[in-house]
Amino acid sequence: MKKIIFCILIIIFGLWACANEPTSPTEHTTIYDETTSIPTMEIRYGGLNYAWFSFGGALGYIVYDNEGNEFFRGDWGSPDFTMISESLLRADTSGGIGMLHTRFFDVERGLFSPMYANVQAFDHGWVVYRGWGAETQAFDMLFAHDMFNPELNLNSFQRVFRTGAFGDHLLQEARFIYENTLFIVYYNSQNERIEETLVLERS
Repeated sequence: MKKIIFCILIIIFGLWACANEPTSPTEHTTIYDETTSIPTMEIRYGGLNYAWFSFGGALGYIVYDNEGNEFFRGDWGSPDFTMISESLLRADTSGGIGMLHTRFFDVERGLFSPMYANVQAFDHGWVVYRGWGAETQAFDMLFAHDMFNPELNLNSFQRVFRTGAFGDHLLQEARFIYENTLFIVYYNSQNERIEETLVLERS
């Protein structure tokens, strides 16, 4: 009788263990080299449209479109992902103290943007960021253009931003108030607070 009870308990325990196994994809999937059976990549699932992976101690990431097809692979970094909408995914990677690198993905159309440093604003298909002025040899330009094509709808504005200690926020605010109108707030070299409304032109 004890043996029968013991067997029943073993069966119940086995069924309980199986019932508690995850039915969704595992958090870690290891891919092996078919010829050597040596692990080549470990994929760590992050979300519907992205995943992180490790390979030989390095970290990278994969981006999928809304159909589940891979269309971009980053061979370095482990960015923070943010779903802006059903079609727009943002990936942010730290570039060191005071620096943030951002790339955008259109997961509906399978498009990806260049990498932008310290994005100030984005909306309505635009991206806005500060850049280096070739003539002035200073970081005093504000660029706005199509998010996925830097040559499309390119607008540039030169401003004398305040310079100061490291970490000084030269551009206080940048936001879209209309589809092609940008509102910015910054301090100039005389430490004056300036508010401007910039109209962006599509070409």
